[in-house]
Amino acid sequence: MEVRESVRIHGQLRDPRSPAGKASLYYKLPKVHPMRGRKIRHSTTFALGLLIGAFVALVFNIAGSLTVMQSTMVSSYVGIRLFRGFFIVFLHIILMGINVYGWRRAGVNHVLVFQVNPRDNLNYQSLMTVGMGLLVLWAVSAVGYIYAPLFGASQIQFPALMGTVVFIFTFIPMSQPSSIMIMSSRRWMIRHFFRCITAPFHRVRFADFWFADQMTSLAVVWLDFSYFVCFFTLDA
Repeated sequence: MEVRESVRIHGQLRDPRSPAGKASLYYKLPKVHPMRGRKIRHSTTFALGLLIGAFVALVFNIAGSLTVMQSTMVSSYVGIRLFRGFFIVFLHIILMGINVYGWRRAGVNHVLVFQVNPRDNLNYQSLMTVGMGLLVLWAVSAVGYIYAPLFGASQIQFPALMGTVVFIFTFIPMSQPSSIMIMSSRRWMIRHFFRCITAPFHRVRFADFWFADQMTSLAVVWLDFSYFVCFFTLDA
């Protein structure tokens, strides 16, 4: 019975007149090379490579410095809670870029599935560049957090500065420079975030469900963000 059911479903998917076949055609594109589609600039590729190199160097710096500066740092628990949530989110953006690469490679029309602006959307390299740039910001803030006691500076100003930059980058309605601010993608993220919060009051679409699933998977991030806000509003 299972074999017959599989054959029947496969036949429906291949039949363009059936509902399943129409849906399959609706959400599929011909297989294309991932470099095709929206043109990828050489400057984006160069920036991605440069940011990867900078992040690797900063990570080695952080790893080597932690053993030396441990005695002069604020509680390691505080540092982990202030930086962990941002790191997970930035890494998630890079992994989304890898997902987009896979979807593009498999011919999945992710632009249509997720209701993204077909004329202005990020390719996989742009997503990875944004995520890697934010990771470099995170690493620079972590280095400043570690070395702040040597210069008589407050350690907590570095995660505060990082959070401020991320907030501005996410919510300030600036569209220029377009290669950095990426207004359409930020608007898509904010719109679906609020649609997830207000889900009981309107029809939930697939993109909303998918976005809510991502937020559910990042439960530890919400705990760290709540700690971040409480720390700077009550304890700092």
